[in-house]
Amino acid sequence: MNKIITTLIITTFGSLAYAAPELKGSPDELSYYLLDQRKIITINGNASELIEADTAIVAITVRTKESKLSDALQQNEKVRQAIKDNLQQAGVAADKIKASKFSSSPNYGWFGEKPSSYEISNEVKVTINSEEQLRAIAKIVDGQKDVLLGGTEFKDSQKEGNEHKVLKKALSAVQEKQKIYEQSLGVVLTPVRIIDQNVYIESPQRIRPQTRVLKQRSDGVVSMAMQEPSVESDVRADFGAINYSANAVVEFVIK
Repeated sequence: MNKIITTLIITTFGSLAYAAPELKGSPDELSYYLLDQRKIITINGNASELIEADTAIVAITVRTKESKLSDALQQNEKVRQAIKDNLQQAGVAADKIKASKFSSSPNYGWFGEKPSSYEISNEVKVTINSEEQLRAIAKIVDGQKDVLLGGTEFKDSQKEGNEHKVLKKALSAVQEKQKIYEQSLGVVLTPVRIIDQNVYIESPQRIRPQTRVLKQRSDGVVSMAMQEPSVESDVRADFGAINYSANAVVEFVIK
């Protein structure tokens, strides 16, 4: 009788052992599987920080057009030199004024193979750190027909430190929520892993849009034209602020 019972026990537990699911996969996959067997809660934390920009890179385009290529090049160089002189008087260092892009475009008339004129376009990027310098650029652009204002890119010299600061605030927001859950539900939450953490930077971009206006000639003909708005109207009283935002997602085990 004992032999029969022993045989049944061995057969039963042996079949149960073979019936257990086999775990396969990478260490990360197994970790997810094991965590799913416990009581898990996910807490999300967000934070943002508005930082005043301390540097701006302003793009200026110098566009000159003459009947001769040499004259267009000479005029372009003359205008750029005048810009450099004016900006240096406003306190901008010479090494902060750099030409970056250059292009030459011949313009052909309705007849003939020889160009009727040449247009030279040169982009100058100016790195500034004050509102006064920004207004100096505005005065130059408004005062010269060959100069156009492009985009303004704001920079933060303490970028890395501010990224850490806003991420720390997001994790603190997670901890605050953790305390609320523990006090309200009478449980203990133990962090097991950070699922996600990201920092986003939103820098203001100021590009002066062109506007369409109607122009009437002396003979009464009306035409549509593109007009640049005044640069002074585009200059704000400050450099603008850079917005740092962070998101953190943390998993906790409920005890």
